[in-house]
Amino acid sequence: MFSKNITYCLALFVCLCMACNSPAEPSHEDVPTVIGLTSLQKIDRQIEANPKKPELYLQRGDLYHELEGYDEAIADFKKVIALDGTMVAAHTKLARTYLAYDNSRLALRTLEAASYQFPKDISLLHKLAETQIILKQNNDANATLVRAVKVDRFDPKTYNLMGINFEDVEDEEKAIRSYKTAVEKDADFIPALMRLGFIYEQKEDPRALKYFDAAIDADKDYYGAYMAKGNYLGVQGEFTKAIETFKELTSRSGDQQPAAFFNIGLAYFQLDSLPQSKKHFQITSSLDPTYGLAYYYLGKVAEQEEDLAEAKKFYLQASSFEDARVRAEQALEALK
Repeated sequence: MFSKNITYCLALFVCLCMACNSPAEPSHEDVPTVIGLTSLQKIDRQIEANPKKPELYLQRGDLYHELEGYDEAIADFKKVIALDGTMVAAHTKLARTYLAYDNSRLALRTLEAASYQFPKDISLLHKLAETQIILKQNNDANATLVRAVKVDRFDPKTYNLMGINFEDVEDEEKAIRSYKTAVEKDADFIPALMRLGFIYEQKEDPRALKYFDAAIDADKDYYGAYMAKGNYLGVQGEFTKAIETFKELTSRSGDQQPAAFFNIGLAYFQLDSLPQSKKHFQITSSLDPTYGLAYYYLGKVAEQEEDLAEAKKFYLQASSFEDARVRAEQALEALK
């Protein structure tokens, strides 16, 4: 039988991996209307009146990209470059569109060419390195980031990307050093603080809390740091402290964090505080009616209270949702 700590850990993992529904494929009808015309029609008319204005093609390219009209977006970004090749945004947006269009070769070629055309633009070097990391070209990414250091050796994002690149090739020691360098350059650089927290969390090293707390101190409204800290405390069996952390999050977020309420309910469940557990699972389901695990644990609470009819009702509800289906079906089978 699983211990309570293991049960808590597994539930948190499932909670964090909940799938999101994909948005419907956009069409031109989805474009917001502006004074009786769609945004696309409005920009078309502006371009007709100002055909040499690159900013308009940039705007239209963005809109086409959002609509997944990648051929049109590519044509517009190329038009911007033809009119004004110094607009760095056109090069990065063109590469982004190529990448979305599953043409990584042209995406890289575009960014590489732009990085030599604008060798002092560190954001462009960062974008190139990010793309190289995504495409598993880790040696090239490292070379790009070395170039970025030469442009600005104080930019924490460069060292953070180095850490990501080293993690990608499973060189944890160098990744930690890179993230720590990023924090040395900027003590409030949240991405590096969080990565250090997650690395130490995986090692079950209490230093994880130091970095999650530092991220919270850097931005009191960065909710991900509260979630990470609360999850770490829960997995360690520090349920009361986990509850305090999640409650601080719900207080700051205006009670719009169903995952936090779920984790509060889960921690109370581990503490055998069934009324409080039930209350917070109910809040979770009211905030997000598709949160299947909330119904599953409401069933668990009802089963603990020996209300088997109520438990069956909640397990049936939970079985309608992917995140809880297997558990709910097993629980229903056990009730027979």
